[in-house]
Amino acid sequence: MGFDEIRSLLPHAFPMLMLDRVLELEPGKRIVTRKCISGSELYLQGHFPKGSAIVPGVLLVEAIAQSALLLGLKSNLTSLTHKIHYLTSIKATFRGVAVPGDVIDFEIFMDVTTEKAVSYTGIGRVNEKVIVKATNLSVLALTEEQ
Repeated sequence: MGFDEIRSLLPHAFPMLMLDRVLELEPGKRIVTRKCISGSELYLQGHFPKGSAIVPGVLLVEAIAQSALLLGLKSNLTSLTHKIHYLTSIKATFRGVAVPGDVIDFEIFMDVTTEKAVSYTGIGRVNEKVIVKATNLSVLALTEEQ
């Protein structure tokens, strides 16, 4: 799945769309997505002094959450269809950084599905090295009336 299809499925737009490609998809089980970090990313302009730019940890978590939402949507979960999606909980650990020129691969596993929420575990890697792990990631779906 390429960028245009991702953009058509997710509600996010520039500069908050954090995914470039879907590499693997097993509906109801897992997804592998990719983000290529360019030196011209808007958020890098002010995140640490010149020569030391790194992707903010909160945006790594956002990329994991967007990947999880894609997995849920492509798994045809009725609890996620035609609703507004909110990240409601997450526990994240950071073990490395991503810098301009890096390619980050995110692997997300679907853990638990209820009527209104889906729980996931996600891992972000640069060159096979884990830089972020998110557990207890929960996406709540609400209709506009709720």
